[in-house]
Amino acid sequence: MQHCTRMRGYSMTGELSVNFTDLHLSAKCLADWCGDSTALFDSGHSEISSASSGWVGSSRAALEGALEKLRGSGTALTGRLDGHSSLVTDAVREYGLAEHKSTTELDRVDRPTGRRLLDL
Repeated sequence: MQHCTRMRGYSMTGELSVNFTDLHLSAKCLADWCGDSTALFDSGHSEISSASSGWVGSSRAALEGALEKLRGSGTALTGRLDGHSSLVTDAVREYGLAEHKSTTELDRVDRPTGRRLLDL
């Protein structure tokens, strides 16, 4: 069991481990869900739209109004999935750059002594 400390309202464990491959695959999964959801919603919305052509008057107007709400909800949901995918992708890239920079700085600090502080 890891010990957690609180700092500025955040809980922190004693160590941090990041698997870049897992994070990258998670971002890809979110992007795939976005694409799959968009295709599914578009197909369903098209079916409803086609069916509405046989409706008349206030019934047709009500169906078209409901369809617009569905389209808006679908667009909002897929937009959030796409946004989360982008944020995770950016986080992987930024964390990787920071990790590389830290490793480079540690290597530079180590060099004058001829021995390495960390085996990275």
